[in-house]
Amino acid sequence: MPEPLVVLQFYGEGVTDVGPTTSNPVEPSRGIVTNLVHTLCGKNPQLRVRSAHYAHLHGKRLWQKVKFGKRQSFYNRVSGVVFVMDSEVIPEVIKELMQGRDAELVDFPMAVGMAHPCIEAWLLCDAKAIQNALSLTKPLQLPPDVESLPAPQQNRALNPKTELIRLAEVESSSQKDAISLRIKDFAALRAGCPKGFASFADEIEQRIKPLMD
Repeated sequence: MPEPLVVLQFYGEGVTDVGPTTSNPVEPSRGIVTNLVHTLCGKNPQLRVRSAHYAHLHGKRLWQKVKFGKRQSFYNRVSGVVFVMDSEVIPEVIKELMQGRDAELVDFPMAVGMAHPCIEAWLLCDAKAIQNALSLTKPLQLPPDVESLPAPQQNRALNPKTELIRLAEVESSSQKDAISLRIKDFAALRAGCPKGFASFADEIEQRIKPLMD
């Protein structure tokens, strides 16, 4: 008898983060967050995902949108929820994510995370993943402290997105998907993004991965 499917609902800012909006569960392959969670969970073949973009959720404040997304996911009978936002150097983002997560349905699995300053920073911690995804032969010199880079809203000319373009001409969401699918060095990613990815990975390992044990 086959193992039952584990369906996770993902919420993020857009296609780059969590892939295109899907109403039916699909195999994980689109979105940086989706792909990294799949890998953190051992690439479990039973995992299926649904994705939505946070702007369409009810609520004026971010924490209200998180609360509504969790409630909606609970009634949609998914197994758990993952909600990630860019910080854009606003530290209150993670506080609002946690407030919304803990506002109700405390026993329903939900992991939240803040990409600092934006989700592309997570790709700038694994040179091998970038090289393998894009079939590059030239060694890459990654920025030494990606979380100290300005956010795109602060500096349009220098930020994690422009660094990916400068290093390897990475602009499309499909290229970013390809890199995220090849990231394996989570120790380097945790060390390179301690404010963002490290705490998010802990959330996944504590709240979401047990669903697949």
